[in-house]
Amino acid sequence: MDAMLIVELYALSRDETPPDACVNRQKFNSALEKKKRKAREKIKRLKSARIILEHSKINRLKTKYFLVINTSNFSSKI
Repeated sequence: MDAMLIVELYALSRDETPPDACVNRQKFNSALEKKKRKAREKIKRLKSARIILEHSKINRLKTKYFLVINTSNFSSKI
């Protein structure tokens, strides 16, 4: 949530003065909305990537844990 707020504030602070190509206010507002929408989409992608990464970390930990159990059982049988 904080990252989303920071990115939106950054996007707003960068777009306070309209560029030369967007002279009238309506074009400027639509460009601003487009940038905010892109920032939100990027944050969603980053959050989903982070969730996938967390799941892969958990799965790796589970497999390491099972490997430890398997090796300990194997060594105890010998």
